[in-house]
Amino acid sequence: GSVSLQCSFSTSSSGYGLYWYRQYPHTPLQFILFKEGGTWSGEHTEDFAKDRFSSAVDGSSTTLTITKLSLNDSAVYFCALRAAQCRKMENTLNVYLKNDSCQGGCGNVPARGCPSLIRQTEVFSEEGESVTLSCGYSTDKSAAILYWFRQKPHSGLEYIQYIGARGNRGANHAAYFARVRFGSSADTDSTTLRISDLSLDDTAVYYCA
Repeated sequence: GSVSLQCSFSTSSSGYGLYWYRQYPHTPLQFILFKEGGTWSGEHTEDFAKDRFSSAVDGSSTTLTITKLSLNDSAVYFCALRAAQCRKMENTLNVYLKNDSCQGGCGNVPARGCPSLIRQTEVFSEEGESVTLSCGYSTDKSAAILYWFRQKPHSGLEYIQYIGARGNRGANHAAYFARVRFGSSADTDSTTLRISDLSLDDTAVYYCA
C-alpha cells in the first residue's frame, strides 16, 4: 500500500525549502528528502528513499508520499520549513551529565543543499557547571540565522533559540525556558550555545541548523 503525510506551513519568504525526516525509537532523526518551493527550485532525496518516497510542495503545505509500505516504515515523521540557508552543519552534540542514575537521551534542520551531518560529539559535565557547545557552518550568503534545538529521550524536537550572523547580526530570540541559562553567539563560520547552572534535565541531544 501507500500513504501520504501532509504538513502545513506559512512563510513570508519568496523562496523556501520543506524537509522531511523520520525517527525510529531510540535513534536520531534520519533525513529523507527536501523539496523547495516559491522562487527556489532545488530538491534532494537520500538514496534509500529514491524509489519509494516523493514530495510535493505548494504555497502552504507539503506532502510526503510513501509507496510499497513495509514494517520498516513505522516511525515518527517530521517536516521542517527552511527559509534562511546555511551550507553545512559541522556538529551534532550529545550532552550527558555525570550521575550514576542519569541516562543520555529533535529540526535538526540540515543546511540547504547539504543535508548530512558531518560528525557527532559527546560532552560530559556535572550539575551546577557550565558547558559550551560549538557548531561550524559555511554559506555563500551575506546573512545567516543559526538555530539551536534539543531532543530529550523519547521526546520531539524542542526549539531553544536562534541568533543572527553576518548581515543579520542583532537578530535573536530565545524560548522562554532558555532566557536565563542559555546564551548563543555567532560569527562568520560558527555558532556556540552556552548552558549555565546545568541540571540533569539538560541531558539531551543538541542540534544546530
